[in-house]
Amino acid sequence: MKMKDVEETLNIPRSHIHYLEREGLFTASRGENGYREFSEQDLLNIKMVLILMTAGASAETVKKLQAHDITLDDALKQTEIDMRKEVDEMLGSLELIQQIRASNVSYDSLPRDSYWADIQIKEQNGQHFRGHYELEVISDWASPQVSMERIVSCPYCHAMNRIDLEEYVYVEDSTEKSMGQELYRYFQADDCHCSKCGKKYQVVGSICEYPYGSIDSEQIEIKPIEEEQRYE
Repeated sequence: MKMKDVEETLNIPRSHIHYLEREGLFTASRGENGYREFSEQDLLNIKMVLILMTAGASAETVKKLQAHDITLDDALKQTEIDMRKEVDEMLGSLELIQQIRASNVSYDSLPRDSYWADIQIKEQNGQHFRGHYELEVISDWASPQVSMERIVSCPYCHAMNRIDLEEYVYVEDSTEKSMGQELYRYFQADDCHCSKCGKKYQVVGSICEYPYGSIDSEQIEIKPIEEEQRYE
């Protein structure tokens, strides 16, 4: 059976089949010409995966089922719990939408403080909001997983000074590698003043985070600033 036959039999686009294969949910054999060849068992396996994912199971959950790491009932039970949580969050956001629309306000006239206080009270009382949950996920992803605070030595009097290099990051460069994302942060601080002698110095360099959440390497250079530059 060829790819086209599977598309027609299951009435799904080719891109869906490629996605399932990339996720490791099934592997089609290949003929001598290099084209995928699907057996009847492959078709049954794809149907099973699609049934479970239509029911809301994640790709990871399906993989655990295929490896017999969990039972079908346990997998569906956890999927149901997760889905009920999502429904609860969606209902909270839907109620907020209806409340705002009923007030007949514009973007500029919406009473922000009033609505924000109302949201805080509702969350304290156990209500959930889908949008707020997504913001928390974004915040977790966007926030640095490792501290960029460092103790540096003054190049003049050698007193120790604390500096948060995160404030001076001017570029970030990330690359996907075998253990996840490798992230380089490049920084340059030109306005550092020693807490003891008051002289100005520069801190430049980079910090590499790999895998995500762990320091792989760092280069930090402290440079004295010439006298004439310090009094400009």
